[in-house]
Amino acid sequence: MRRIRLIWICLFIAVLAACAVPSVKRPVPGAGPVDNPSLFSKASADGILLNEGISWLGSPDVPADYAQARASFETLLSRYPASRWRFLAETFIRLLDDLQSARSGMQSDLERIKSENERLHHEIRSLNDRFQAEHASLLQENEKLRQDMELLKKLEVQLDRREKMLR
Repeated sequence: MRRIRLIWICLFIAVLAACAVPSVKRPVPGAGPVDNPSLFSKASADGILLNEGISWLGSPDVPADYAQARASFETLLSRYPASRWRFLAETFIRLLDDLQSARSGMQSDLERIKSENERLHHEIRSLNDRFQAEHASLLQENEKLRQDMELLKKLEVQLDRREKMLR
């Protein structure tokens, strides 16, 4: 019985020790406050430049200014070459370059299409003028053929009359 009681007491002490809280570390006297970095700490200068560049990219309320955004990203790259935002700034610059090349390509395509459109309009006008002139000449020819047919009918009638008279 004593052994069982001793086992129960040891088990009870083990359970209490498992639930115990570790001791708190006491600060060393003379040491300043400990800075714990948090997620919401003050933004760094490179982060501010990145946010500024992103804000220049525009929003539903504000139109985009790609030149200012590019300048912000390039400033970030030149001032803070080891920044953790370097890759993101380089990506934004590449995207801005791609956007600019796409816009210039689109502009050249638009100019090419406009010139092609103008050429086609000119060609259509010239064909239309030619067809109208041809139509007028065909109408004149048709009228002349109609008159010739009338003349032939009259001559045929006269020929028939002469033949009847001669008989």
